[in-house]
Amino acid sequence: MKKALYIILLLSIFCVANSAAQKVVRYPLFDISQTPEFKVDSVVFRTDETLFYFHYDNREGAVDWINISPETYIKDEKGKIYNILSLENIAKGPEQTQIRGKKEWNCILHFPRIDSKIKTIDFIEDESKTSFNIYGIDLSKDGEFSGYIDFVDFNRKFS
Repeated sequence: MKKALYIILLLSIFCVANSAAQKVVRYPLFDISQTPEFKVDSVVFRTDETLFYFHYDNREGAVDWINISPETYIKDEKGKIYNILSLENIAKGPEQTQIRGKKEWNCILHFPRIDSKIKTIDFIEDESKTSFNIYGIDLSKDGEFSGYIDFVDFNRKFS
């Protein structure tokens, strides 16, 4: 009986310590997004990886499919690049996830662990104008979605 209680106590301590190690930023603010329909819902810093939870708004029904380039990466404020590890609920290009008739779509992208002290990152799918690029994502605090792209400003800043 003592052994069972000891094991339960150790498991409880491990679970509490593990959950305390996670940092979550909900609806991070950002500087510029090339695709305002593709929003960061949250960023979860785990001990072994960083998860980006995305929401795609297809209310206009303009898109039949979506995918993420296998070249997708995030770049921290120090210039360090983290390549995508895996995806959930979205295809890695050239494959496609069909979303015809769906008004919303959610997916999770897995990246290597980012130090939770990093304040800003850029999410880069591709430097072209038709990609899911989001620049200046603020990881220091929760926010609300804002920052619809101004293509004139984007072209001025990144061309």
